[in-house]
Amino acid sequence: MKKLATVFVLLVLTASLISAQELKEQFDANGVKNLITAINSDNPGLQRSGLYLAGKYKVIDAAESVIAAYDKSETMSSKFLALHVMLQLGDKKSIAKVKEISKFEENETLRTLAYSYYSNVVDIVLRYASN
Repeated sequence: MKKLATVFVLLVLTASLISAQELKEQFDANGVKNLITAINSDNPGLQRSGLYLAGKYKVIDAAESVIAAYDKSETMSSKFLALHVMLQLGDKKSIAKVKEISKFEENETLRTLAYSYYSNVVDIVLRYASN
């Protein structure tokens, strides 16, 4: 019974990865441009949706807009989402911004969270570098 459950879980995970890959391939240049426009929007709901999609599909081209969205965000929830998306993107600029936030952010909760994120990234990089 456990083997059957394991096989089922693996099939579901494989199917979700394949569908996510197909959706990622659907982001053409115009789609990325629209996503960046959403992230740069003054409409908080549209901005959060754009941030979420940029992180979910790892749209690296949106990294600068995500960083700018963090900087101009006034609410904790928007800053938290932008911070999380920077980690999901994982490009050099985003990781550098997470490091900066972990050192200089005034809000202790965000600073602590950024430090935790950044230290995990460093641990993973060092682990792979040693192999």
